[in-house]
Amino acid sequence: LEYNDNIFLTTAAHKAVTGANRGVNLNLAARQEIWELRGGARLLSRRYGGREDLDTDDATGDLNYSLKTDRSFWQLKTSYASQSILSFDTVDADIGVTQRQTKRATTSASPTWTWMATETTQLRLDYQFADAQYEDGVSIGLLDYRQQATSLTLSEQITARTNIYAVLSYSNFRVTTPEADIFTSYTAKSKTTIGHIGITYDFTETLKGSLAGGPRTTESDDVTQTLVGFFFCGSFFCYAPVTQTNTGHGSTFAGSLESRLELTSTTLRFSRTISPSGSGSEVQADNLSLGIQRQITPERLSAQLTVEGYAIKALGLTTSSVDRNYYRIEPGLRWRWTEDLTVEATYRYARQRYDNATDTATANSVNLVFTYIVPKIAVSR
Repeated sequence: LEYNDNIFLTTAAHKAVTGANRGVNLNLAARQEIWELRGGARLLSRRYGGREDLDTDDATGDLNYSLKTDRSFWQLKTSYASQSILSFDTVDADIGVTQRQTKRATTSASPTWTWMATETTQLRLDYQFADAQYEDGVSIGLLDYRQQATSLTLSEQITARTNIYAVLSYSNFRVTTPEADIFTSYTAKSKTTIGHIGITYDFTETLKGSLAGGPRTTESDDVTQTLVGFFFCGSFFCYAPVTQTNTGHGSTFAGSLESRLELTSTTLRFSRTISPSGSGSEVQADNLSLGIQRQITPERLSAQLTVEGYAIKALGLTTSSVDRNYYRIEPGLRWRWTEDLTVEATYRYARQRYDNATDTATANSVNLVFTYIVPKIAVSR
């Protein structure tokens, strides 16, 4: 059950909505001594009273395979998701960009090879593929995109508590919506190179930390709709796309501090990451978050609190209109009613402001979730 007084996170006039969401999950797994295969599927139906334009049916699925040899570990992760971008539990670069309900279909694949060079030295090679398509995206300011990325990681366990590593990564982003359908400025493609050096350290058995960072270079082909004349395009003004290549420099970083006590878990994280977005450009997202989980009664009642903020900025020079700050505070309670049934109640306060706007959008939402888990069925041979 859901209540949201500003589901679009807009500063324009809006009304509160109430909805009922029903979902089912299916998880399957098979394993032997050296390999494991896991798969899952989820269906979610969202229905809002008196707002059929918000109704949606979401579907996600994933399939993961892993294989161990004497010194190597191979893994392949694949997924497909067809989801509403107004999802209550999703925080990503597309939040608040559109003022209409729409669906995003995302296909991803990520193979990984890890090689143990010695007992303390590890080499890992990653490749990531992601393709996103929006339903009626152009009409609401969202563009389809495809991103490919590869990274090479070298790590060394120098002590029982300390691990250091270096990462070199390269990504290629491009908009896949046909150019003839686009009438706004956007980044046609961009190439980003990132270098990272990091360390993880176990202060105690219950307290762990990590810190990493390094430089970033992005080369982008930015397309600007430029006025080229009058009365020649069937309208008073005539625009044509003009492409300009630009190079930008910056940094990325990540850090965390995690405490795991008997009844309380606390996680503090901060990061600067580069992510694809339907706004027509890759975006730089600065994030600071605090998560606290507390077991109030043994095995039954627990509480959680999430506080986080995002500063989102487009890397392309043509899409600065998406630059914004986003914050949310989300407390919640979880009651394990029986071995198979849980009830969770959460409240979320969200706040967003665009750099080029004078008004701030706020939203209050409440969710009540009932979850029933069918007992696992295991077959061995």
